[in-house]
Amino acid sequence: MLLKLTNTGELLLQIGGRGVSGGNTDTDNLRRPAESFVYEETNEVFVADGYGNRRVIVLDADTGAFKRMWGAFGSEPMDAAPDTPADLSATAGSEQVVLTWSANTELDLAGITRLQNLKTGALIAFSCEAGAILGEATPDHREALAAYGRDLGLAFQIADDLLDVESTEAELGKAVGKDADHGKATFIDLLGLEGARDYSRQLVDSAIGRLDSFGEGAILLKEAARFVIDRRN
Repeated sequence: MLLKLTNTGELLLQIGGRGVSGGNTDTDNLRRPAESFVYEETNEVFVADGYGNRRVIVLDADTGAFKRMWGAFGSEPMDAAPDTPADLSATAGSEQVVLTWSANTELDLAGITRLQNLKTGALIAFSCEAGAILGEATPDHREALAAYGRDLGLAFQIADDLLDVESTEAELGKAVGKDADHGKATFIDLLGLEGARDYSRQLVDSAIGRLDSFGEGAILLKEAARFVIDRRN
């Protein structure tokens, strides 16, 4: 759902509906025009605008009606979920850094790792940590899930880089070879195909190890980590 709002939070334009992409950030058809999530308990959509004002806007998930906001042009509501607004807004705010760094830029391993951690890694890490926040997990469990998400996000991006080189458009469901065409720096550039593949496996092993304290309750998360590097699209 793509939203255009005034600086006071008034909804001017809504394109798309709940769970439907309303626009593209590049030439692919499956992209996210804004960082957002639906909080099912209150049937609300949280939309983060991290470009400068770093605010979070809350809308009714069914109608798109504005409900409240906070950030540069609003005040934090008393009933906000702890930590959620700032974390979500910071995640959205990294997009410009990603766009600036990734194209036609020479990066070392540390630089590419930081780039991807600000992009996919941040989104997946926040998704994992958000569950801990809403579930009122202990600080140790919350950090374990966030660390799991960071490892998983990095492994996911490396798998994406590999698929961009090795897969086909029919299998992947989107254009391939875009990274090379756009001069985008990737792990493959530095590590080679097999080196990148080995690194993604190491990250998945690390992510799974983060979940040891959860016992059998983390079986699904462990399976999800393995799926990330085994997927074909």
